[in-house]
Amino acid sequence: MTRRRLSVPIALALAGAFALVILAMAATQIWTALGQREARLSLIRERNDRALDAMATAVRNLLEPVSAQVEYLVERIDAGALDPADTARLAEQMGALIAATPQVSGALFVALPTLNAVRVDRLPGSAAPQITHFNLRQVEQGEARARTTLAAAAPFWGEPIWDPVHLQALINLRAPVRRGGHVVGGVGITVSVHGLSEHLSETGGEHGFVLRGRDRVLAFHNLVWPEIADARSAERPLPRRDEVDDRVLAALWEADHSHRGRAAAFGRGEGHILRLDNERFGVIHRTLRGYGDEPWYIGRYFPLSELDEEFDRIRDTFVVTGVVLTLALALAAALARRIGRPIRQLAEAALAMRALRFDAAQPPVTRLSEIAAAARAFEAMREGLKWFALYVPQRLVRRLVARGAEVPTEIKPVTVMFTDIVGFTSLAERMSAEEVAGLLNRHFTLLAACIDAEGGMIDKYIGDAVMAAWGAIEPDPEQALRACRAARAIARAVIEENRRRHQQGREPVRMRIGIHSGPVVVGNIGAAERVNFTLVGAAVNAAQRIEQAGRARQGDADCVIMLSAATAAEAGLAAETEPAGELRISGRDEDIAICRLKEESVP
Repeated sequence: MTRRRLSVPIALALAGAFALVILAMAATQIWTALGQREARLSLIRERNDRALDAMATAVRNLLEPVSAQVEYLVERIDAGALDPADTARLAEQMGALIAATPQVSGALFVALPTLNAVRVDRLPGSAAPQITHFNLRQVEQGEARARTTLAAAAPFWGEPIWDPVHLQALINLRAPVRRGGHVVGGVGITVSVHGLSEHLSETGGEHGFVLRGRDRVLAFHNLVWPEIADARSAERPLPRRDEVDDRVLAALWEADHSHRGRAAAFGRGEGHILRLDNERFGVIHRTLRGYGDEPWYIGRYFPLSELDEEFDRIRDTFVVTGVVLTLALALAAALARRIGRPIRQLAEAALAMRALRFDAAQPPVTRLSEIAAAARAFEAMREGLKWFALYVPQRLVRRLVARGAEVPTEIKPVTVMFTDIVGFTSLAERMSAEEVAGLLNRHFTLLAACIDAEGGMIDKYIGDAVMAAWGAIEPDPEQALRACRAARAIARAVIEENRRRHQQGREPVRMRIGIHSGPVVVGNIGAAERVNFTLVGAAVNAAQRIEQAGRARQGDADCVIMLSAATAAEAGLAAETEPAGELRISGRDEDIAICRLKEESVP
């Protein structure tokens, strides 16, 4: 006798939910602390956005007028208002350009084909610019830069260059000059990186930076150009981050990825958290494009000590309330597991039952009385369905469940297969009832495996015969071919089975198979209290008659596969058949041409 487990009402288990009252009280305190943190974070975000907006505006205000001046100079030469051969007039025009744009440190015009150049430079402390005439072939990389400019289609920002005379790095805007549709020279205007750095550092505030690419520094609050000028060269006109005396800038991209999600709240842009020793810094930056091949990054970093103070308050709140919550949460968690586990097990068992996997559909064992009652009802249902599944095609049930709707009765094109054991009546008379049942069960198991492997549906067992169909549930454009493949698989299985029976000294089991394709009525057929999902129609009768027609060609063959010529053509196997004449079917005006399928394997 099975010992019944002690059960408790589910209402008693739900009493643990009163722990939520304590959680609500703690949540109020935590919510207050989070509100204070969010206010502080909002101030940081607003400060960062203002600084980055100011830096982006400063870059545009500094460099867009330069672009406008270059376009103006190019247009005057192209329109004929300025003669490129008149170097004195050119120098005067470029001097006016420098005077109108204080950020410009110099301007240059180079003529084709001589590469003679005139350059106008702003001199610190002098109102008059310096004018220099030279040939670019005498300047290191000068001819290569000129060729790049002259070959361009439009103005462009070039790579930063180093001015060894004035000991400064220059960013430069270059443009080809055309006259009458032909390139006659090129213009270049330079902006001192030193001046740019001073201007942007003022707008970016403390810890603001501008990088060209991820490594080269254009502007930084701690950058003193005279101190680093001696280390610059044509190959390295801009300092690296680690050449500036700032440990945070040197480690700028070494993000603490565990805090990346929180860093997104630092402002409009990309943010991350940087951890150095015992300090944490927030980094926020934006990307500017259009000033050369590499993007510019404008940004700033800031210590997170202020924000960490709010985190400390939240931590302290958690510590205080955690002591009170520990026991309540432990009880609530235990009760939740006790209730939730059997419910989940019951749901998983129901899903397994839906898929007709009865061995996996095990109901839970629990002390909760309501769930225990549901588990006992589920077990009774499982046992009943196990018997039900023996009489209903499981493939059919799974497909009906997958469709989620009742299959309507309709006319469909299907391929029908009939099988029959040759001389079964006389064979059964020489066997006991147990032996007959064992023979049929073994035989039907082999057939079902072959039919299922090709997606067929066994409609019914008729004594020693099997009726199967393809395309009855879902349309199948290869239904005829699948049926023929299943028939050949059955033939091979029967031959192998007869070898085994021969070794055991038993009689062989020979059989016939008939296959035909055509429209049939598919749906629920039967009385109101009991229906079968089955097929009826002339194609079904024809398949059975074709199977019977195999008697004349049985001979000593273990398995004869007969099919209509139309089905063979539909399966693309006409060349693998041999004609077997025509068959008169009652109720049809025309005879059916039939053939025998050879036993070679289907590709």
